[in-house]
Amino acid sequence: MSKARDIADLDFNAPDIDGGNIDGAVIGATTAAASTFTDVVAASLDISGNIDVDGTTNLDVVDIDGAVDMASTLTVGDNILLEASGNPSITNKATGGGNNPTFRLQADTNYWDFQGTFSNTNDDLFFMYNGASKFSLTNAGAATFSSRVSATGSANSGSASHIPALLGSGSYGGGIATRDGAESGWYQQTSGADWHFYHNRTVASQTPESKKVLSFNSSGAATFSSTIAATGATLATASSTSLSITGGTGNSKNIYFNGDSSAQKGRIASIGTSLYFQLTDATSYFTINPGSTVINDSGIDHDFRVESDAHTHMLFVDGGTNMLGIDTSAPDYLLDVGNSSSSPAGGQVMRINSNGDTIFSLSKAGTSLFSMRNNSTSYTALSSNSGADLLLGYSASGAGAISDHLRFKSSETVFNEGSADRDFRVESNGNPHALYLDAGNEVLLIGNNARNNAFVDNVYVGLQIGNPGVDNFGGHMFMSQTAPQNQWKDIIGVHDKNATGVYFTIQGVRTGDQNRSYAATVRYAYSQTFTIMTVSQQNTTVEYRVTSGHVLQYRFTTAGPYFVNLTVMAAG
Repeated sequence: MSKARDIADLDFNAPDIDGGNIDGAVIGATTAAASTFTDVVAASLDISGNIDVDGTTNLDVVDIDGAVDMASTLTVGDNILLEASGNPSITNKATGGGNNPTFRLQADTNYWDFQGTFSNTNDDLFFMYNGASKFSLTNAGAATFSSRVSATGSANSGSASHIPALLGSGSYGGGIATRDGAESGWYQQTSGADWHFYHNRTVASQTPESKKVLSFNSSGAATFSSTIAATGATLATASSTSLSITGGTGNSKNIYFNGDSSAQKGRIASIGTSLYFQLTDATSYFTINPGSTVINDSGIDHDFRVESDAHTHMLFVDGGTNMLGIDTSAPDYLLDVGNSSSSPAGGQVMRINSNGDTIFSLSKAGTSLFSMRNNSTSYTALSSNSGADLLLGYSASGAGAISDHLRFKSSETVFNEGSADRDFRVESNGNPHALYLDAGNEVLLIGNNARNNAFVDNVYVGLQIGNPGVDNFGGHMFMSQTAPQNQWKDIIGVHDKNATGVYFTIQGVRTGDQNRSYAATVRYAYSQTFTIMTVSQQNTTVEYRVTSGHVLQYRFTTAGPYFVNLTVMAAG
């Protein structure tokens, strides 16, 4: 037919219709036969057989307003092109819930399936190869890859958004990055297995290596290129844990702790061969050197304190006063031990102990003022100087002004070796002056401290026994003197030369050859009257007198000198 016709009902085996409207027709009766149509417009088209497009004829327009129901296969020899002025779409819809509609791409026996699985709770979308899933995506956007994801691409490609950009090889081994204006990501060196993280690089002008902040080598060691800042971190392994900071030789390796202000900025610094703990970069509070450990190495006014269970200042260094305290918060001495509010158990304040010799020394300018020593033979020695002498003394002017009170030497014990006006006293059970040396008057007294005024010779030491007698001019006195020829020597003083009573003995022998001697018992009553009661003399003569100052005297007129002993009983 060459003209269009309106046909209400047709029944053909093989029609060739160039055009027209057919309201209802069965083509091929009960057995489908091949038919050719130029243009088919139908409200409903039911094709039970195959539609064969051999590729030599363009099916330019297929306009189907209703449903296309294909009970069999649509075979296309070459291409299917969907083209429209809007947004063309293909819908593969399964009626009812729980079905899994699929699009398949197949070549020979191998095929890819793009399948929606509405039979599970996540309504997953799967990409499968020959029935095995390679990639899945849930309705919440979670993606799962069945194996490693790898890709190549340009390091400078991608959009300015948070979309992963796969780095190509180039001078790097590859990596992945994100961009938001600037780029950050991971890359691997071509030369080895090291992985590096870089941050905030300008893609057009900076390489990933120039912005590197963290690296991992093949052994798992991490290296930071800059400062590490964190609100909290934990290093934990099944065995030991290590954190290493490595820098160039001679450079400082630092760990910083930032406080609320710059004054609270702490630093652990490794400089050269030393490790420093600092509150600021310039102040070292704790320093570990190869051969020493130093607290307050910067030498500032900074205290050091060690607490015990119950004492806050068990060990305390006052950095401002340069004092060391033990159990005291305010030491007043270079070493100040103890405090006024507590005491150790049993009064055990300090002990110096050693397996061998134990020496305790107090020194000034290298010279020991006092020292104590206990050696292995179990005796105690006290020493005050390099000569091993012990000096006991007192001075209100300080230790440096102390002169000898008592000195113990290896050969003798000396009291008042410096010849000062310093008395010596020994008490007995009932007498506070059982032995008394009046150093200023050169008199040694036994049983009394009241010096007899009769002693007028202050050059030679006299001995007084008992009380001084009447008017303090009496008692029992002993003296020893050296008398040259024709020199008047004092015997005693009397209270009145015209009214007194003195009894004395005198013995003298010439020094050197002892061939001149003199011994006599003499009594003096009054008015220049000397009575020689007994005398024994050899080539000697002796004269006596009383001076205007009431002093009894004698002299040897023969060649001397003489050693003289005097014993005086002064009645007063």
